[in-house]
Amino acid sequence: MNYPKGKLFIEKVESTVSNFIDKYDLVQGNKIVVAVSGGVDSQCLAYILQRCGYSIEVLHINHGTRLSQNTEQKLVKKTAEHLGVNCTTFKIKKLDQDDFENNARIERQKIYEYMSQGRNLVALGHHIDDSFEWSLMQKSKSSNLSASIGIPVKNKFIIRPFMCLTKSQIRRYANLCGIKSLEDPTNSENRFERNYYRNKVIPLIAKRNPQYLKHYVNQQRELVDLLGLGLKKSDAKFNIDVKTDSVFIYSFKQQVDLDSIDRLVVRGVKNLSNLNRGTLYLQIKKIKQAIQNNKFGPLLLSDGIHAFISTNSILLTKSHDMKKAESKSYKKLDLVEFKNLINKKITHHESFPHWVIVDSNTQFVSPNKRVYPFNTKDSLKIIESKVLHQNAFKLLLQWDTKRNCKKKLDLTF
Repeated sequence: MNYPKGKLFIEKVESTVSNFIDKYDLVQGNKIVVAVSGGVDSQCLAYILQRCGYSIEVLHINHGTRLSQNTEQKLVKKTAEHLGVNCTTFKIKKLDQDDFENNARIERQKIYEYMSQGRNLVALGHHIDDSFEWSLMQKSKSSNLSASIGIPVKNKFIIRPFMCLTKSQIRRYANLCGIKSLEDPTNSENRFERNYYRNKVIPLIAKRNPQYLKHYVNQQRELVDLLGLGLKKSDAKFNIDVKTDSVFIYSFKQQVDLDSIDRLVVRGVKNLSNLNRGTLYLQIKKIKQAIQNNKFGPLLLSDGIHAFISTNSILLTKSHDMKKAESKSYKKLDLVEFKNLINKKITHHESFPHWVIVDSNTQFVSPNKRVYPFNTKDSLKIIESKVLHQNAFKLLLQWDTKRNCKKKLDLTF
């Protein structure tokens, strides 16, 4: 597959899918059976998964309802040959036309289960547009909250690696890479409920609100987090301390899932401001990018809010006169006592990440040479004094290891 044109976009799409799979631990070393219909979504899915280094084989299901499906089957076989992978085909026997869609779905599920053989994964090409479409249909005839969440990314042995891409992104990828596909002619028949929403309802929404998919994805993430239905539940839960003029978001855990801070940042910013939902999304994005790039800030957010970022912590404030902690020493603290002390200081409105001076003989503490911008003068004094010091949360992570957790330290806050 040659693609000199649009190389950056192609690499970005492949990286997005690979990172999405890693983030939610979708594959775990299993072989992937890719269900390929011949349409652009599933064709691209097979190409991308193989290019990302996953072990795949191709599955094609011929529903036997129209002559063009034989052409689609031939295309899928050619795709498998081009990729150098095995292709298994099934032909479904004639189904009752009164409830064809549901009956066909049941038959496909039986085939997927057979192909998984209890150890393989079956990958389907559903994407963000599909999820929005399904959610819209379900919400119009159901009061169940799960309808708002959309199509699951993983359901037992079935995975959907394209739930991080939109239809337009997939089409552009196919065009740039020269991936051939065939459009199902029944997609234009609005007698099917799915097609009616896709062809009639959603274009009206898109015309009126071009950013509808972006808002849908953000709403979906927030709802999943709120209901505790996320795929990969991290034990790195963030805590939040809300004061009149400041909000402190922090975690004591090693591995931090940035997606879990969304709802807390929204709560924090709303406590300090009256920003609308669209603006809040931009604030969250800005903070996450800073964390990923190891930036301290301060970030100037909308409505005069400053975000000061440090290890596992975010301070949101409009004030420049936070209560300053008095210097105090503590002898032979153990790890549990140290955690309790940090919590106590946060509760007493000493919310910003404190510098901690450590006994100079403590070998596992790496020296801190960064100036924390919320209190630049004090930071410079500590650095110039050449004493061993560290940010409280960074010290906690260095201390909270199997090798160091039993040690006791002399500390000065």
